[in-house]
Amino acid sequence: MSVKLRVHVVEARNLAAKDANGFSDPFVILEFGKVKARTTVQYKNLNPVWDEPFDFDVPYPPPLGLKLTVWDKDLVVNDFLGVCRVPLAEIPQFAPGADLAEEEPDGAWIPLQKRKDNNIISGDMRLRVGLFGDESDLARVRTSVTQVGLLSRSSSVMSSRTSSMTSTRRWDNDIASASSHVDPAAIVGILYVEVLSASNLPYIRALTQGTSFLSRISRPFLDLSDDRGRADAPLFCFSPRAPPP
Repeated sequence: MSVKLRVHVVEARNLAAKDANGFSDPFVILEFGKVKARTTVQYKNLNPVWDEPFDFDVPYPPPLGLKLTVWDKDLVVNDFLGVCRVPLAEIPQFAPGADLAEEEPDGAWIPLQKRKDNNIISGDMRLRVGLFGDESDLARVRTSVTQVGLLSRSSSVMSSRTSSMTSTRRWDNDIASASSHVDPAAIVGILYVEVLSASNLPYIRALTQGTSFLSRISRPFLDLSDDRGRADAPLFCFSPRAPPP
């Protein structure tokens, strides 16, 4: 599969001032899956113009989207100026020979977001983004992103009941990398199980020392060939460290 993600980091406006001189020295870190790139630094500028293009190869399965983080360049520790994310499902798709500047002449202004509640953030960033490839390859990317997007939304709903959005974000971030070890043609669905609690577990003497519990996978994969959906061995066995009183 040969699909390219083309990103044109055009400019930003109304950035927060992080330096004592009333300015910032902004630059952008782009992250697409495991690949990173960065713009040049625009010194003493709250409305920087980068006008810099970047190309990324799109792997299969593809990452969920593009992440852009704006930083203020400092001698010791860079200051955070904001972050924005562009979901892959929302990026327009074009034929290989198309020109991004012609297809997206105005680009899009994207508001910068906080990472933490106490971050002081302002401003927007203007981007042009597009996916370029043959129709068959682009269709494969669309299908993969749609399937993963459905899983991400369902896991967010489930986690909201237990206020566990951090775990959900980690789950979302790991989906693409975990699925890279699986033959995509063999995937017919994903089973999502959240273990909330356990009680009255039996004590098993002298199985292990020095750990609070022993987790053992008796069968690494659940055999669903039985139409009753039952496994002939337990998936996990827990053992308390100390005997009950």
